Amino acid sequence: MAINEMLFQQIAAVFPTARVARSRTWATLWRVLFYALRPRRPFVMRTRWYEFNAYPDKRSLTLTRAVIRRGDWEATITELFARLLSAGDLVIDVGANFGHYTMVAANRVGEDGLVIAFEPHPHVFSQLQENAALLPKKNYRLEPLLLGAEAGEITLHASLSNPGGHSVAVANMRLSGEQLTVRMVSLDDFLHASGVDRPVSFIKIDAEGYEGRVIDGAMRTIASHKPVLFLQLTPDQLRNVGDSHERVLRLFDELGYVAIVLRDSEKQRFRCEYEALRRLLSRCAVDLCLIPAERYSRLEPGFKDLVSDGIADKD
Repeated sequence: MAINEMLFQQIAAVFPTARVARSRTWATLWRVLFYALRPRRPFVMRTRWYEFNAYPDKRSLTLTRAVIRRGDWEATITELFARLLSAGDLVIDVGANFGHYTMVAANRVGEDGLVIAFEPHPHVFSQLQENAALLPKKNYRLEPLLLGAEAGEITLHASLSNPGGHSVAVANMRLSGEQLTVRMVSLDDFLHASGVDRPVSFIKIDAEGYEGRVIDGAMRTIASHKPVLFLQLTPDQLRNVGDSHERVLRLFDELGYVAIVLRDSEKQRFRCEYEALRRLLSRCAVDLCLIPAERYSRLEPGFKDLVSDGIADKD
């Protein structure tokens, strides 16, 4: 091992990387060390929420290099996600990638909780397994499956430009790589076959345009359990799989869900009425938190620190 690699491994073992995202001083020092030593070997890095295997080499095809630079991943969204979790919750992570939301949830729901993570891409799934193995409790279940509206096999197009951009539609990526045949199931059928008899509290979906189909395959669960959902809707990506954001919004409007728009780069979280949300989605992709109205009304006052309430339109 080169001297710079040995030195960086020793530094990473003791450096308070959990502070990088919240302290400019620690962040600056960390970046100076990282770019001065230029490590390529993976190392265990601590964030505010979990430990994970960080891959600094650009050729590693993983999203973790972004976490090395920033000290976190989707901080504004994650803060809300973590605040809404409770001990004992059952969380479904669809499109888990390297495991960010899986690990946040596992550390929040405790030993009585459970996280079931789905990641269909084999290489990414192996990264998910490596990271989950660092969790202090084995309160998770990892499945190399693609969730959709029905059971069967489907072609997954691997992205060469975005390690998190694998999609069932080749039009949803800038640079397409190999085509993989993966197994697909619906969430409703999976939970029934697995004998999971506890209510689902959360569903997070990152499916590169396939969000609507995942929801179609989970409608029994959603209608019965009324879980909180975190997802991104990208109109172009939805159209490329024959779906639309209007249809997805109509489902949750009819179910009585409150919509919260999440703008991670701008550190914004605000409630948005459905008509305003439709207008917003006519122009850009939107990250959403969808909360059943009855649950939203019972949230503690401190929740208002995280969400601007009552904003009907925010263009």
